Amino acid sequence: MDVLWERLGEVGQEVCTINSQDALVLTGTVVTAFDGQPASVCYVAKADESSGVTRMADVTMQWTGKMRTLSLRHDANGRWWVNDHHEPTLDGLDDVDLGVTPATNTLPIRRLGLAVGQSTSMTAAWVRFPALTVTPLAQRYTRQARDRYVYQSLASGYQALLTVDADGVVQSYEGVWRRVSLGPAVPRDPVITPLSPRDFDEIAGSVDSWWGRPVADLLHRFMFAHFCDTSFVVHVDGRPVAFLLGFVSPAHPDEAYVHMLGVDPAHRGEGLGRRLYEAFFALVRQRGVVRVRAVTSPINGASIAFHRAVGFTLEPGDRVVDGNPVHSGHDGPGVDRVAFVRQLD
Repeated sequence: MDVLWERLGEVGQEVCTINSQDALVLTGTVVTAFDGQPASVCYVAKADESSGVTRMADVTMQWTGKMRTLSLRHDANGRWWVNDHHEPTLDGLDDVDLGVTPATNTLPIRRLGLAVGQSTSMTAAWVRFPALTVTPLAQRYTRQARDRYVYQSLASGYQALLTVDADGVVQSYEGVWRRVSLGPAVPRDPVITPLSPRDFDEIAGSVDSWWGRPVADLLHRFMFAHFCDTSFVVHVDGRPVAFLLGFVSPAHPDEAYVHMLGVDPAHRGEGLGRRLYEAFFALVRQRGVVRVRAVTSPINGASIAFHRAVGFTLEPGDRVVDGNPVHSGHDGPGVDRVAFVRQLD
C-alpha cells in the first residue's frame, strides 16, 4: 500500500510504500526542514518475514546542498553494522527507529503482536536526524485497544498515542503526524510471530471448534511457556487464528517435532498452515535440525494430504488403512497414528 502522511505543526510530508509480499519492506521519501533548511530523506527498511526482526535500513539525506548516506545491516548472529563498521552497542536489538518517519513504528508493532492491555519494553536502533547518528533507545509499547498504542521513550519520558490500521500502519501519531491518503492495499502474507503463554487460553478454548471434536486436552500451558522459542502464531485483530506448536528434541538434537498445527476454519485456504511450517523449518534448520517429525490420526485425511503437500513422507507402520501406513497403539491402547517425517535440505 502507498501512504501519505503530513507533519503537524511543522513543515513536512511523507509518501511511503509498504510491501509485505516476501518480507516487510518500507520505502519512503520525507520532505521536511531541519534548522530552517529544506531537506529530503529517502529510506528503505526491511524486516524478516517470520520473526519480524529488522535486517537492514538504508538512508539518503539531501540537506544544505550536501548528500549524506547511512547503511545499517543486522546479521544472523545479532550483530549490527553501521556503514560497514561493527557497532557492538546495537548488538541484540531487533528494530530500527528512523526518527524522521512514523513508518518504522510498524516494525515493533507487528513484531511484538501485543494483545489488548499488554505492554512491553524493548530497545531500538534509533537514527537521529539530521545528524544521522545511531544509538540504542529504550522504548515501551502499550496496546490500549485494537487500533491504539501508547509509545513511550523510556530515556526522556516522552510518550504519544498512536492510532493504527489492521496492518499496524500509523494513521495518527499524536501531535506529530497524520495520515491523509491511503493507496490500494498490496496483498500481504500473514504476520507470523512467536507463540506466547498469553495465547494459551484463547487457543485452548478454540481448538475443539476448529477440529469439530475434542482435542484441547492435547494442549497444556507448559508447552506455550517452554516451546515458545520454536512455535509460531498468526493473529488477526488481536485474536489467534492459526498456530504451530513444535520443539527441537532434547534427546535427538538433529530432530524436531511438531506437536500440533491448527488453523481457524474461517481462515483455511489462505496458506497459513504452509507458512507456519515454512517458518518452523527455517528456524530449526538454523539450529542444526536435519529432519522434522509429526503424527496425525488415521481418520484425518485432510491432515495426511496437507503434510504430504508440504514435503512430509509417511513412515511404514504395522498395518495399512485406506492406503496409509498406520502405527497401532502409537499413543496408547486403541490410539493409532500415522507418522510423518520430513528431511530438511
